[in-house]
Amino acid sequence: MNNKIWDKWRDVHSENEQVKRLESAKSAKCTPIQIFKEDCYGYFQGSSGRHETFLDSCSCIDFNRRKRPCKHMYRLAIELNLIYSDVNSDIRQINIPKSDAIPFSDAIKIIELLDEDSQRILLGILNVDAYYRPCIKNHSLTRLISSGIVFEEPDNMAILSHYPRNEINSRISTLNVSFNKNMRHEKLIDWCIENISDEIPELFFEVTSVVIQNTYKPIENKIKRYLSRKYDTSQYFDDNGNFIELRKIETELPDDDITNLLIKYGHYNKK
Repeated sequence: MNNKIWDKWRDVHSENEQVKRLESAKSAKCTPIQIFKEDCYGYFQGSSGRHETFLDSCSCIDFNRRKRPCKHMYRLAIELNLIYSDVNSDIRQINIPKSDAIPFSDAIKIIELLDEDSQRILLGILNVDAYYRPCIKNHSLTRLISSGIVFEEPDNMAILSHYPRNEINSRISTLNVSFNKNMRHEKLIDWCIENISDEIPELFFEVTSVVIQNTYKPIENKIKRYLSRKYDTSQYFDDNGNFIELRKIETELPDDDITNLLIKYGHYNKK
């Protein structure tokens, strides 16, 4: 069915303007926000807003003006393997407008419905400065994924980065392959991705990786500060030289909207 829908455009692809759009589709700036492969559509961020894209139409100005496949449609066709081409992907190059972000107070309302373990996992995820963030598979992570704040997207490099070098060596040794056990950790990860990528999910089954949903990305730093104030500790020496460690929630916090929400949910009382 996908091929039949896309085939309607087969006579236009050689046009110069279409060739340009296909090239633009391969750029990291055209990285999709989300692709729904089973239903054959996706969302892309454009200069004029967020676009809902199908194989036969797109909400962007370019398609509605020209009635020819736009770069979003070409990228969707590539993502659905209807066009075989190398592409560049980088979620960081998607400029999500703040207007598209979930309101901070609404995000905290959703987070407060999660159990403490799930919230602590989220804080750990937000403390990792990467697109793919490794996580141990457990029920708390499943609940976090169900909340819609993150989604699971296994990435071999992120998964392997969670394991120490000796553990990776030990697990590779169960395979009938020859490899250098003295490789540095980074080189060992590269070797695994290049040589045993298909076996990685089975060998390193305890860990997956997740990605922050795009509607949460513009406010993820505020969410991190909220959870950090709620769960992290502060360490210092008192006037008598005694070492003190207190939860941040037990100290004096800044007077801002983050603290106001901590008060609202009963976690903090103004000093």
